[in-house]
Amino acid sequence: MHLNSGDENVQRGALNNIRHLYQGVGRERLQLELVVHGPGLSLLTKHATMLGQELTKLKADFGVNYTACFNTMKAMNVTRDDLINEVGDTVPAMVRLMERQEQGWTYIKP
Repeated sequence: MHLNSGDENVQRGALNNIRHLYQGVGRERLQLELVVHGPGLSLLTKHATMLGQELTKLKADFGVNYTACFNTMKAMNVTRDDLINEVGDTVPAMVRLMERQEQGWTYIKP
């Protein structure tokens, strides 16, 4: 799933979509990675996110992977220490999205 919005309502909607996907399909049939960049990076930063508890719960309940765009981090002077603990990879978002599609993953943009 691709998120590049800093709007809390859009971010909350994306997390709701993730929860609903897992509830509908089941954890055993779904592997999901949320790739964020641009203004969406606020979702994964400790000082900016209002949804930290929800991110932690989705990770614990369903194993959701969170990827932060390294290029956005560099442009916004955000370090790994600024990110919530649940973030896995920090790689260029467009590269990750392209790689995942080449691997057969489905692209979803809420």
